[in-house]
Amino acid sequence: MHRGLVAFVFTLALFGFLYAQIKVACIGNSITQGSGSAVYPTMLQTLLGSGYQVENDGVSGKTLLKSGDAPYWTQGRLPQVFAFKPNIITIKLGTNDTKPQNWDAHNNEFKRDYLAMVDTLNTLSTKPRIYLVLPVPIWTNSYGIRDSALQKIIVIIKQIALERGLPVIDCYTPLKPFPSYFSDGVHPNAAGADSIARVIFRSVAGAPAVRFQYCSYRSSEGTLPFRLFLPENYIRSQKYPLILTLHGVGESGADNVAHVAKNRVAEVWAEDSTQQKQKCFVASPQCPTSDKWVNVPQWTDNFYSTQTIAQTAAMTLALKLVDSLIKVYPIDTNRLYVTGLSMGGYGTWDIIARHPGKFAAAAPLCGGCDTSKVSAVRQAPVRRGRNRQARAC
Repeated sequence: MHRGLVAFVFTLALFGFLYAQIKVACIGNSITQGSGSAVYPTMLQTLLGSGYQVENDGVSGKTLLKSGDAPYWTQGRLPQVFAFKPNIITIKLGTNDTKPQNWDAHNNEFKRDYLAMVDTLNTLSTKPRIYLVLPVPIWTNSYGIRDSALQKIIVIIKQIALERGLPVIDCYTPLKPFPSYFSDGVHPNAAGADSIARVIFRSVAGAPAVRFQYCSYRSSEGTLPFRLFLPENYIRSQKYPLILTLHGVGESGADNVAHVAKNRVAEVWAEDSTQQKQKCFVASPQCPTSDKWVNVPQWTDNFYSTQTIAQTAAMTLALKLVDSLIKVYPIDTNRLYVTGLSMGGYGTWDIIARHPGKFAAAAPLCGGCDTSKVSAVRQAPVRRGRNRQARAC
């Protein structure tokens, strides 16, 4: 078993691409920090598996309020969160803010400070996906913690999520029927921590963008960061389609995040509704800012000649990436597909024009092409989109 794993990792390195774990930072108070066997970040790590690295950034007694009696801002683990460079962050704060000395004196500051926390975390270079976690219920007035104030905090958290377009993880409603899961009416026991971990797991693991693994393709010609989606429970003896997605110029870079997070060109193929119809692999490379998928002088140039404009280095690496994936995964070479948006639309037209027969079909969204290559392009079905209108051509 261990030899097989070592062999597989060696195979991945041999064909030029390496994986990085998805990092999850759990920000919170004593409920997150946990005690003994009741530590939900540890349980979350087990549920997510080896493809993830979960860091427990909970600190007992801390408040979201900057003016609280023990603010997370100055007494928490924000420096450690920034050093960790997470791809996902869960914020589970608010319980200690319900204490009279905090809520009664500073409740009008809670929304402002929560928004400031979100803005602060958004400055991370990893551009993390931030989840707002509704605190668990409170059954007794232990430590001055009050469920009545918590109800008001939950309303504010939901407002913030709506205003900022952030996902909410509700740990309040599903745990409300289970007071026995909390040893002192506030802190979860092992059963409560397990329930919290499972609620968070379903949200984090269920997000299509999060399901994409962080990878890097390396060859003598350069390095190309890419995200890779693997269909759930795929069978190695079967063959599956591969979809190559090419992003727009605004998502270029090296963070391995923007090209998946800022639009749905890649994410839509990983959604459950899509995978239920047809399981497929999805590869989404990120073009460096110093290059393009197609080196046209101006994006307003709808037509160009492949005779005078050579294939770019980034596109060459993307094609080699596809070939490398075929050697490692059960991918059907007769069902390779390519799609792209804006600059990626140019790239989609370009790749099928220069490599007729490689891709079974293409779906460029906007972009231009070499019209002299129409005969080559016609060998593969193309569905193009522009200004919200899509039609076959």
